[in-house]
Amino acid sequence: MSGSQGSAFKPARALAAWLLTTALIAACSAPFGADMSNPSEASAAGTGGLSLSAGLEGEAGVGALTVLPSMDHSSITAYRFTLSDGPGGVEAPAPQLKPADEAGYLAEPVEFRDLVPGGWTVSVTALKNAEDDDSVVLSGAAVVRVSAGAFAAETITLRPFAEGTGAYEITLEWPSDLDPEVLSVRYRVDDGSWDGEWLSVDTETFEERPVGMTAAVISDDNREAGPFWLTVRIDHNRAVIDELVYVSANMTSAETFTFSQNDFSTFYVSEEAIIQDIDTVIVGDGEGNGGTAGFQVADGQDGTYEYVGQGGGTLEFDRIEATGLIRFEVRNDDGGGRDGRVEIKLPDGAGGFDAPAELVFILPGSDDPPEDREFVTVEFAIPETEFHIFFQGGGRDYTFRNFEVVLDG
Repeated sequence: MSGSQGSAFKPARALAAWLLTTALIAACSAPFGADMSNPSEASAAGTGGLSLSAGLEGEAGVGALTVLPSMDHSSITAYRFTLSDGPGGVEAPAPQLKPADEAGYLAEPVEFRDLVPGGWTVSVTALKNAEDDDSVVLSGAAVVRVSAGAFAAETITLRPFAEGTGAYEITLEWPSDLDPEVLSVRYRVDDGSWDGEWLSVDTETFEERPVGMTAAVISDDNREAGPFWLTVRIDHNRAVIDELVYVSANMTSAETFTFSQNDFSTFYVSEEAIIQDIDTVIVGDGEGNGGTAGFQVADGQDGTYEYVGQGGGTLEFDRIEATGLIRFEVRNDDGGGRDGRVEIKLPDGAGGFDAPAELVFILPGSDDPPEDREFVTVEFAIPETEFHIFFQGGGRDYTFRNFEVVLDG
């Protein structure tokens, strides 16, 4: 899987906490307007002046795991420079609004003259519309010192504006000839608490691209500025993305993630909630040593499996990235009338697996022929971890069928 950033897609939670609670931190780039090599003299005795430029904060401190807003400077039409909080409460000069050049950069430094010496706060905003104060895309502020008889050159660092709303557009691409085809794209946005609502992309909006790819788009054009976690599940857990997205006011954060055939798991929960190729994930039989006994497809019974028991059999599952229920029907076919047992085993914290009492299912024995016995439904909530479904061995036989996952929503 690849994105235009070329980054991996399993960011550490520690990075998440850092990025969700701090501002963007990085070194300043070259100023938008070049510094004056021969600054002017202050025009009044006992006063000083400023020559101000604007620089864009770099992205090095953000981390390659983050989707950032596209810094399209060409959308910037003007820069507003404002002085305030002068020494002794002196009246500040009027703000200056300067046009941007064709590339969206400050055309030339901005000069303020006849300033009372001391500390001044300089605030700068970059505007998409010079006549709309709400169209800020970048902003910055700094305290600078004015000296009598001097004309100082200062660069104010600008950062993405964090107040208001912006937009994001995340595109997912995968091979159009993927088999089986993609049936669902679900996503969740939250602050890292992992409790956001799961939403779905309408399959009618899937787009066929001319390069043999199919695309789905996740977007919001009115998202509050700031960072958030985007979690994407294609066919629930067949392919996944966990990505941090930073939205800036009046800007769009965009990224394309391209999946290859190899990025899709061959074992997953499909939209129809059926486990695919269940016989390929079955392990354990023949007294635990790989003999001929164990799970096998029941002759003439599609979707039904028989367990010829000896040392016990186990279905092993990785964590299923979904919530809901797992259920299946099972029949105790033991010929000696003994009870059987099915256990749902979870990690025990010591490298093994064990079944809590509420996930142990007893299947009463019977002297009736197996075909005359009733199936029992085993049902439990999808665990939040990997898990095993264990069938008691000791020569016991079982038949199970209708294995399904019923997903919430």
